[in-house]
Amino acid sequence: MEHQETDERLLEKAANGETAAFQILYERYRDPIFRFAYRMLGSAEAAEDVAHDCFLSLIKEPGRFDSEKASLRTYLYAAARNQAVRRYQNFSRESALDDFSDEFRLPENHEPSQRVLDAELAAAEVRRNAERGVHAVCFSEIPPHLKLPSIHSGQWDPFFAACEETATTINMHIGSSSRMPATSADAPDGVAATLSFNNAMASMADWLFSGKLVQFPELKIAYSEGQIGWLPYLLERADTVWEEHRAWINASELVPEPPSTYYRRNIFGCFFRDLHGVKSRDDIGIDTITFETDYPHTDSTWPDSKQVAQDLMGHLPDDVVYKILRGNAIKMLSLDLV
Repeated sequence: MEHQETDERLLEKAANGETAAFQILYERYRDPIFRFAYRMLGSAEAAEDVAHDCFLSLIKEPGRFDSEKASLRTYLYAAARNQAVRRYQNFSRESALDDFSDEFRLPENHEPSQRVLDAELAAAEVRRNAERGVHAVCFSEIPPHLKLPSIHSGQWDPFFAACEETATTINMHIGSSSRMPATSADAPDGVAATLSFNNAMASMADWLFSGKLVQFPELKIAYSEGQIGWLPYLLERADTVWEEHRAWINASELVPEPPSTYYRRNIFGCFFRDLHGVKSRDDIGIDTITFETDYPHTDSTWPDSKQVAQDLMGHLPDDVVYKILRGNAIKMLSLDLV
């Protein structure tokens, strides 16, 4: 077997002007770094730039990498993550929402956190879109990860009120806090992919105990691509905590009924490939489940979505299949359909 030179040895050669050594390192790590950045940014062009800049920093600032503190792999993943987060934040600060009218844009002298998303302006945009028949809006699953106020702060209340008033569902996509769950920066890609639903689970616990679904009883929220198999235990655990730990968490002051009550009244779970979730449909609540395809992501069931749905639900009664594939989505999005 051909001996593979270590990263450290190749870096030494590269520092001495051997460009072939640097090319080997680039070919060794370019694709994994690209995929890592792409998962965070959802843009191949941006991910390519991140990968390029990570390797460029090794040339321009070789002293930033210390082999005694971390491996090259760890350094590159950490650098990629930091650059991806900065790019996401810069994009959020500098870009308005699609089709966002000039009169709703914030002045340039606003603080960055205000420029990302202002609750009053968001409320105005929700109402404007509702008049056009659009009853869905995107929101971060965990806003503090974007250095924004939490849902507990009260600062989002005008936005929540507008969504309730216009029957606009708040959709939270996995990764919408710009952070995907992982055990370490250099963990294999399969770790983050397997844990992708974790943010949705954390976010739902946040909402269930927030009191916002009491304050806004008609508000609807949905977890896009979050899957549903984890829901029965989360709801069981939340109800147990509400019941057994009430002496010190004061949950009943914000949430007078068991948390699962608010899930079944206000929240929709969305899945595209979740056999365990389908088997647990009665524990979850059949009126809160919707099927999706995840197109165009790599997890997507497209172009075999119809067959996947058939395999998952072909044995179920027609009325149940209708709810999962169509009826619940019509209700969730206030569509003028039957």
